[in-house]
Parts: sequence; C-alpha cells; structure tokens
Amino acid sequence: MLQTRFKRAEAILANGTTFIAESSIAEPQALIGGFLSRLWTIFGKPDYVRFEGFDYTLIDTETGLIFTAYCAGSGPAYGGFKKDREALLPVLGTLEAILLKTQPADCQISFDTDFGILKSGAKDGIPYDTLEEYS
Repeated sequence: MLQTRFKRAEAILANGTTFIAESSIAEPQALIGGFLSRLWTIFGKPDYVRFEGFDYTLIDTETGLIFTAYCAGSGPAYGGFKKDREALLPVLGTLEAILLKTQPADCQISFDTDFGILKSGAKDGIPYDTLEEYS
C-alpha cells in the first residue's frame, strides 16, 4: 500500500455523513473498477461491499477531517459531514490527484444491483466492470 496523508479510519466515525462530491476518476470502460482499484492500491479492501457498491472510511491526517470514498447507485463519490463540506472540497481534490497517478491494483468485488451482479476491479492493471444480468 502507498503512503499518503490519507489513512483508514473506523467506519463508525462516518455515521451521519452525506454526499459531498462525485469522483472525477473517469475510466471509460470501468467507472467503478477504476475508482475501486486505485483506492485498493492505497487502502486495501473496502470496509463494506453492499448493494450497488462499497465504502471506505478515511481520515486526512493534515486536517483531521473524516470522509468516505464510496460507490452507490449514482456512481463513485465522496461523503462527509455537512459542516465540513467547504473544508473537504480541497482535501478531496488532493486525494483525486493522488488517485489519478495511482496504478490500479489487481482486485475484484461483486455486488448486487437492480439489474444483476456487478463485478468490478482490475486485472493486470486494467480496470473493468462486468454485469451479469439476472435471469
């Protein structure tokens, strides 16, 4: 795992967080896999894999701000506490810059969606999202 100013935090510390911003990591063929595999390189497996996505709870060691990097039905995003929104935006920009320079880790998770089971991750450094539709 890479060393950055961002560290894992206990998931319970993110209770009460809400959407702050979308991720700008744009892998044309693998929006979720691109985000997940870069987070995985730095932080390892997500805290949770759940319906339509996954969650990481993180802390910025420079500011002490707690936030989440997650995927939900609307796609990859970041969450935080409403009161921290303005302070979090530049922090999230810094993390996004780090993620853009990060090589995707070989990884995979599977989760249910409204349309089927989505397998997301990366293989040989190439992100992917594969939907297995329900019968």
